[in-house]
Amino acid sequence: MNGPNWKRAVGWSTHSRGRREHDLRHTAATLWLQAGIDIKTVQAWLGHSTAKLTLDTYSHWMGTDADAAALARVNAALAGDTSGTRTPSLTAAK
Repeated sequence: MNGPNWKRAVGWSTHSRGRREHDLRHTAATLWLQAGIDIKTVQAWLGHSTAKLTLDTYSHWMGTDADAAALARVNAALAGDTSGTRTPSLTAAK
């Protein structure tokens, strides 16, 4: 389906809210990377010539294991679970 036919079929002018069709590509790539799809697969799906191009464009959305661990600790602390976030007091050990 080419651009004009696709736009008509999905009602793009009604639902786009000023976004471009190309914005859908960026959203898809970001969601794939956040879901843990490996960079070489995303590169192939996007048609990028190199994984470096994909990484340079989207790496800031990927996060790291350290980010996930830090967020888990913050969320646990906010929920009142402080296990592992501070050392036990000396009086508690007696």
